[in-house]
Amino acid sequence: MSQESLTAILHQDVKAAPSKRTAKELASMVGRDYQTLMSELSRQPNHKLGADLVLPIMRLTGSMAGLKYLAAGMNAVCVKLPSGESVRPVHRQCLAAVDQFGQLMRSMAQALEDDTITPRERNEIRSKGYDALAAIVTLLKVVDLDANEELS
Repeated sequence: MSQESLTAILHQDVKAAPSKRTAKELASMVGRDYQTLMSELSRQPNHKLGADLVLPIMRLTGSMAGLKYLAAGMNAVCVKLPSGESVRPVHRQCLAAVDQFGQLMRSMAQALEDDTITPRERNEIRSKGYDALAAIVTLLKVVDLDANEELS
């Protein structure tokens, strides 16, 4: 993970928001005076950004950078779902399959850390593998149902 901080990322996002909102608009929308918000984001003495503002700032800027930074810090990834009514069951099942596959890969990586796969680790890998396989099969079924609904 880079040395950059979440606050620094949010500061950049507020100054150049993908949503095209200005920093003054964003400050108003999160209930802060512009100068106060900018002081909090730039870590001026006696100014700290409250954790309760992180999600609203990310939503209003339209940036995923802060969330990706947090996910990377936890050895995870985040995937943005399509918004609005376009979120279909197939989207959710795609993410479920990716999540299950990620859990399989995590188990595999942990097992290989010492270059030996123990019987317990083999059982866990097998279990996670079957879970991933089941999620993929479910995805294929959801795709079939989705295609059938579009045809009717």
